[in-house]
Amino acid sequence: MHVEQLQKSIEENFFKIRRKVFHVIKKKTVTVNGLKLISDYRRTPKDICKFLFDDSYEKPERMLVRQYLDKNDRVLEIGAGIGLVSMVCARIVGEENILSYEPNPRSQKLIAENFALNGMKPRLRGKALALKSGTTTFYFNDNIISSSLIDRKFGGGTSVECDAFADVLQSFRPNVIVMDIEGAEVELLCSADLAPVGKIFVETHPHVVGEEKIGEMTSRLRTSGFSLIEATEDCHLYARECGRPS
Repeated sequence: MHVEQLQKSIEENFFKIRRKVFHVIKKKTVTVNGLKLISDYRRTPKDICKFLFDDSYEKPERMLVRQYLDKNDRVLEIGAGIGLVSMVCARIVGEENILSYEPNPRSQKLIAENFALNGMKPRLRGKALALKSGTTTFYFNDNIISSSLIDRKFGGGTSVECDAFADVLQSFRPNVIVMDIEGAEVELLCSADLAPVGKIFVETHPHVVGEEKIGEMTSRLRTSGFSLIEATEDCHLYARECGRPS
């Protein structure tokens, strides 16, 4: 245990020093998992830049995706953020086999720029996913990662276009869902027919919707034939028997 604590302390100090150095020299890009990302504070929110500098941005999701995603998978990503997890997935399954949804215009621009930095092009829809198609209210936050379909009292909501979750499942036919939507995961996963899906990578947000709602979602997934394979912090991988990694 002492050795593990020492290693963790060394790693934390390394990233702390790196973050300070990058801040001082105003580094414009940073490399995470072999992928380049924009780290200019004028283009990427400052808090996200800090997470990128210390390698903590979406780290649990990245770890699970890299471990359990297969080259033959077809991925529907809901909540693409700045595109890092999208690119990690695309490197495994191919750009043509991942469809990403992100309704935040600021995020959409960053996704396109980050993909371009790596010689890639996103398959991106600048919409939300909801139970019904049409429009829905989306609550924007300057920090991007806290923007949500759920009103978290950060500011006013804006009407955005949305596709119906069920329609996209039927038309795109993903066998994998990667989802980080700040609490809206409960409504979508509790209401959809997930028959085509074998694996679900989902970040849960009990601080937004409450533990009871997360419990209801977990129960619904179990009823639908999913088992919890692994959890890292608030990121969980659920899979059916046929979708379990070998």
